[in-house]
Amino acid sequence: MTHPLTDELLQQIGCSNPRARVFDTQAMRTAYDLGRDEQLEQVMKWIEEELPNYAYKIEGSTYLDEDFIYKDLKEAMRPTKTQEDNS
Repeated sequence: MTHPLTDELLQQIGCSNPRARVFDTQAMRTAYDLGRDEQLEQVMKWIEEELPNYAYKIEGSTYLDEDFIYKDLKEAMRPTKTQEDNS
């Protein structure tokens, strides 16, 4: 599997010009990976805490309301308010 931050993409965001470069390509990829790992942990925590709220039983079988799970998970992971909005 190749890294999603390809050399071409990094060139587009200015990581290829050594004079203008703030971070090298490996640093950008490392930062991306750290963010991805942190978000995965947040998703896993959200699922662990919230999933029981979406379960319901019918005739002894347990079902999950997947449409609401996906919608609410997206909202939880992409909040529309910033920290500044909450101050």
